[in-house]
Amino acid sequence: MRVLIVEDDMVIAGTLGPIVTRAGHELVGLAADQISAVALLQATRVDLAFVDVHLLDGWTGVEVVRAANAEGAAAIFTTANRGMVPANFAGACGLIDKPYTDVQIEATLAYMAARLNGEPGGPAPAGFTPSPFWPERPRPAAASRLARRGGLAL
Repeated sequence: MRVLIVEDDMVIAGTLGPIVTRAGHELVGLAADQISAVALLQATRVDLAFVDVHLLDGWTGVEVVRAANAEGAAAIFTTANRGMVPANFAGACGLIDKPYTDVQIEATLAYMAARLNGEPGGPAPAGFTPSPFWPERPRPAAASRLARRGGLAL
């Protein structure tokens, strides 16, 4: 998978990036604010975005998740501010509470790779709270955008 990290704490982002690559995925970028994140989402194919709720420019992570959805990317909130995640998850697949462990991120990456490839993925891994609104399979519009942009085969 091609993964984008949207996180304003560079220590956290710098720790998360190597976990992504060690798990066999491609890190396509880091963004610390909404404008940078949306620009990356529009400029490159992203399969999955890890998005903090609070970024350098404020509580803009929710808007980044919405932009990810518009670009056909799946998104997961990574936050210590669970209460700031909208009840409908703003279209995110789920959330991971901070602090999280390498094992939780690796398991979530494996789960999401399976799910985005149309496989059941099994039960959600420990530490990942799936959105009750996330469909069993990506929406047809998102799937077709991924296919047009050279994304995962669904």
